[in-house]
Amino acid sequence: MSVGININKMRKEFEMTQEEMDEIIAINKEGGDPVMYLSGGTPMGLTLQEKINDYWEKLGNKYGFDPLSGQASPKGMKSIFETRM
Repeated sequence: MSVGININKMRKEFEMTQEEMDEIIAINKEGGDPVMYLSGGTPMGLTLQEKINDYWEKLGNKYGFDPLSGQASPKGMKSIFETRM
């Protein structure tokens, strides 16, 4: 006897508002790679990746999903699904 796991039962789907989608697009457009570095090579400001990670954390807190498990959904750009393993 084998036991299978239906991954579709472990997914929750969420949909961002248009305002949230606009904000993530704006973050991408503004970039974020530091142009100034402090002494010792420490960057001043956040990288683009750090800004996106912070935004995903904000969305995760709002919608109740783990930002590390959020992925794009095939349903469209504003859809997110969380996979709980």
